[in-house]
Amino acid sequence: MLEQNRIEYECGGTLISKSFVLTAAHCVTNLPPKVEVKSIVLGENNANTKIDCDNFHICADPVQEFGPAKIIFPSNYNHPPFRHDIALIKLNNEVKLSEWVTPICLPFGESLSLNLTNHTGEVAGWGLTNSDNEAGTPFLQTVKMPIHSHERCQQLIRTLSLGNEQLCVGGVIGKDSCGGDSGGPLMMVMLF
Repeated sequence: MLEQNRIEYECGGTLISKSFVLTAAHCVTNLPPKVEVKSIVLGENNANTKIDCDNFHICADPVQEFGPAKIIFPSNYNHPPFRHDIALIKLNNEVKLSEWVTPICLPFGESLSLNLTNHTGEVAGWGLTNSDNEAGTPFLQTVKMPIHSHERCQQLIRTLSLGNEQLCVGGVIGKDSCGGDSGGPLMMVMLF
């Protein structure tokens, strides 16, 4: 995102094909004046380094940067209360797939109707790591969190009203997604 001539990373996203990134609608619409989605960066792990290498000196390919060709979100998205909070960003060029940049596997068939309550998902992002920070972490973080029933969420957060298209995830002290993680993935390994 570009905000008054300075770059800010405010949201995450998930590559779902060579041309599309899935994110949250509130990350790409109803933005403040002079704020726009300017670039999408793929293949980043450590924002402090130009090339990401591990302790064994195995290095990732350089990051790939794209502009948004088109941003698509549901006409029934409402901000707040974040119903239908989903968007697609069509990239201005196709992604070069590699070991470091590849689309996530999406559920299909019967897996679309599975009840995920009491399963564990994993979120990823560069969001805040504690309430004292004003900026997110430069390192990609992941955390595993439980998926709860809508009824359980309603008991815990009485003002919350979830739609059927939403999941309730989290509730573990010291483990959470935070500001800057919006739009990022909730991932699960599922074998079919």
